[in-house]
Amino acid sequence: MLHGGQDQVDREGFIQDFKHKVRNIMVATSLCARGLDISHIKLVVNYCCPNHMEDYVHRVGRTGRAGEQGTAVTFITPEECQYAQDLIMALENSNKPVPEGLLELHEDYKQKVKDGEIEKRRANIGFSGKGFKFDANEEN
Repeated sequence: MLHGGQDQVDREGFIQDFKHKVRNIMVATSLCARGLDISHIKLVVNYCCPNHMEDYVHRVGRTGRAGEQGTAVTFITPEECQYAQDLIMALENSNKPVPEGLLELHEDYKQKVKDGEIEKRRANIGFSGKGFKFDANEEN
């Protein structure tokens, strides 16, 4: 497991082992969303849904490097419905099909906002130059 609680030497060693195929599976926090240039990554699984489009794009961008093809899978729960729009936008921008369940989740979110069950999330219009903040689960 690669995470921010490790010191830099341990993280770099882990990444080098993966890069040189000593390890063939890497489990990591969003710490690895940026800066990894490893061409043989074929699959990224987002177990926790990214909370904004920029984080999503950087996470799934670990696949398909150097002209290679890759696959990204993102789990999203009804409790994370406010993030569905970002996933929809990312899929549409990359000319990928949007799963019906994801569209339904976004509709559920809009209905919850309309009914006053949850507050409307400020729209994430992509890369606005403001960066992002790790949520409490990702900081470690």
